[in-house]
Amino acid sequence: MSRPRVLIEDWLPAAAIGVECIRERSTGQQPPDKRLHVWWARRPLVVCRAAVLGSVLPAEFPRDSFEKLLGFWGSSQRLVEAQSLLDWARAASRKVENPHGTRAFRGHIAPELLARAHKAAFGLWGDDPTVLDPMAGGGSIPLESVRLGFRTLANEYNPVACSVLEATIDYPFRFGRRLAERARFWAREVRHRFNSRVERFFPSHGIIPAHCYILARTVPTPNAPHPHTPLVPDWHLLKPKSGTCIVAEPIVDQKHNTWVVRIRELGNGAGQLRTPPQAAYSDGKGISLFDRTQLISADYIKAKAQAGEMKSALYAVALKTPQGLEFRLPTDADIMAIAAADTELRRLRPGWEKNNIIPTEFYPEISSDERPRLYGMPRWADMFSPRQLLCFGVLVEELRRLREEITSVDGADLGEAVVHLLSLVLDKFANYNSVLVLLGHKKISLRVSICEKYSEPVI
Repeated sequence: MSRPRVLIEDWLPAAAIGVECIRERSTGQQPPDKRLHVWWARRPLVVCRAAVLGSVLPAEFPRDSFEKLLGFWGSSQRLVEAQSLLDWARAASRKVENPHGTRAFRGHIAPELLARAHKAAFGLWGDDPTVLDPMAGGGSIPLESVRLGFRTLANEYNPVACSVLEATIDYPFRFGRRLAERARFWAREVRHRFNSRVERFFPSHGIIPAHCYILARTVPTPNAPHPHTPLVPDWHLLKPKSGTCIVAEPIVDQKHNTWVVRIRELGNGAGQLRTPPQAAYSDGKGISLFDRTQLISADYIKAKAQAGEMKSALYAVALKTPQGLEFRLPTDADIMAIAAADTELRRLRPGWEKNNIIPTEFYPEISSDERPRLYGMPRWADMFSPRQLLCFGVLVEELRRLREEITSVDGADLGEAVVHLLSLVLDKFANYNSVLVLLGHKKISLRVSICEKYSEPVI
């Protein structure tokens, strides 16, 4: 059979598409499909739209119309020139007004342009041309094809990718706004049930709840009668690009073998600390807080972690106020709440493990990162503090209990779609609420009230 010649075989504005790919990937405001769930091979939307359109449109299709369909804010030549100007400014350390317009994936597709493209594609291929992606992955190509209004088939065998495909492409186009409305409704119910079960493990002080709990990893001080010493590479609590830095200053009581911190501002003013406190961890090795001459080897730290002797100590609590982040010292109520959460987890854990509510599978022996095993986390569940694991267990348990009610009220199809989306929400929480989420040196990345940040850099 003879096949008609298509646009992508004769011409493609590759340089301009490359500029838009850079813009799409180089910002924290990436397209929504990339925020749902990480898929490592997900392609930029603009190049996927170009591939779809270039493959279904005839070679003689007007090129300026093609560029507008891609979402370009100007001609492809203008995009390339704007990028060249920006590259020059960066190399020369010069500031220029952003020469770029709206990013392509946010561009509105004019109905008359889309109608012209459909007419050209249908005239070339006949009625109802179909786009097939045999290895769809996270679904960037099928998503753009569906958005353009073409009949689309997506094939994939990886179960994670299939789950993302359903949530990205199938559910929104099948259920529309109703899906979002019901997902928000049931999310509020999950939140209500969750709060009623765990709020006692997060005591409030005044009207502002704790926004984040900041902890340090600790190990026994070697060859000495001292207790656990913290492993903290940077005592900064807040390190903005401009403004006042805030640190936790460790204060050691040698007589009673204890340590606490004071919340201090850095600066040269009255009451301010002149220089940051000395780090207690660097290059994989620790320094005893009780004896600054005593180094703690990396092998010792790993051995203690693998033996279950690495612990944690809460030393600061962050509060989000209208004036910005503020910090306070932990209270007895904070410490007791952590201990109570640990007790509750031990009570619930046997049943949760039996019912597969928490992830007790082993971390893979063959991996690109062996540090979880090296630092005493052989199972996935070990990557959460007891209180974090308790919270996730409660979230999963409550969503499971609600599943039958959701499908009963909203129907099997819509109900299962809602449960699917809420499951992805819980999955997203895990990215920011584990012991592997560290305290940043420049700022604290805070997400939800159950988060606990660990300031040691072992992971």
